[in-house]
Amino acid sequence: MNVVKAKEIATSHINVAFHVTQAMRSLDYIQVYSIEGTCIMGETKEVPRQLEAKMTKRYNKMKVLQAMCLLSVTSGGL
Repeated sequence: MNVVKAKEIATSHINVAFHVTQAMRSLDYIQVYSIEGTCIMGETKEVPRQLEAKMTKRYNKMKVLQAMCLLSVTSGGL
């Protein structure tokens, strides 16, 4: 592998890592991560209310859908 190609790959990797780190620091990511952790631990009682609150605040629809799917899988269906 030549030096120019290695530099391009390293630059690309650094840029992707930077964007992933920024996304993980956002409040939205932290809140969804918390909901997902709650689902996995089996404490799903409050999750539907939390997801409903996210929907009314026009949160990212795909993130809410992902959390709803996880809730469905971990609690035997909606």
